Amino acid sequence: NAYDMWGLSISPDGKSLVYRFSSREAERLYVQNLDKGSVRSLGSDINNPSWSPDGKTIAARYINYALEQQIVLMNPNGSNRRIIVKDKANFLYSPAWSPDGKQIAFVRFEKRKNVYIVDADGKNERFVTEGDCPAWSPDGKTLAITREIFGREYGQYEVYFVNPDGSNQRLFTYKSNR
Repeated sequence: NAYDMWGLSISPDGKSLVYRFSSREAERLYVQNLDKGSVRSLGSDINNPSWSPDGKTIAARYINYALEQQIVLMNPNGSNRRIIVKDKANFLYSPAWSPDGKQIAFVRFEKRKNVYIVDADGKNERFVTEGDCPAWSPDGKTLAITREIFGREYGQYEVYFVNPDGSNQRLFTYKSNR
């Protein structure tokens, strides 16, 4: 029985883990209480979870039956699911909360992978830069992103730092396919 578990995100208080689990039969998002071991499902067709800094909300990628990609927010028990970004033509994934919990960076795979930021209420969506895998600095003033190096072997990336408005892009390092 083959299965896959990924998209791990630990709650800010360290008491819960949210993750995607898939098998040949199903793909579901789960929250597990690390002290008690109890597990609850947050639903199917949801992945890429990310806890808000206050631990009250989970951002995740959701694919509905119309094959519309969505970035959704929900309570840790799966209730109060609400869409903040949706797109029928492009993949959406990798939501990452800003440290103050007011913004979420995410990736929209158009012709290339691009990083966007949206306010946590779903308003003020804006393009930041070409890239993937956004991660916020603790002070919220910088995003780390990756960019695939085209024309080389598949899976080679560079890491950049960029301001959330897309300015001051600077190459940090080169990362090979490891």
